[in-house]
Amino acid sequence: EIWRAPDSSGSPGAFALLTTLRGTAYTDGVTDGVLAELEGAIHAHELIKIRLPQVSHDERDDMIQTLSGASHADVVGRIGRVLILYRPRPTAAPKR
Repeated sequence: EIWRAPDSSGSPGAFALLTTLRGTAYTDGVTDGVLAELEGAIHAHELIKIRLPQVSHDERDDMIQTLSGASHADVVGRIGRVLILYRPRPTAAPKR
């Protein structure tokens, strides 16, 4: 499961739930679909929480490395099976 932090417009529903890490994601690990959803979520929201599946600590550590590396995000927290990733939005070039 991936939670998205509210956007800067202050829309209601802080940490809206996305259910992308279900089914095959739990059995197949980190898939291309999961990485694509992660990229979209972190691009839109900068800060996201990801609930990892119940796997061994070594497998969980590998998933964390894969998720943070593929998204170029910093791991800012880890509480049990919940991973918190942060990647600042790219700044837009000033308009002339």
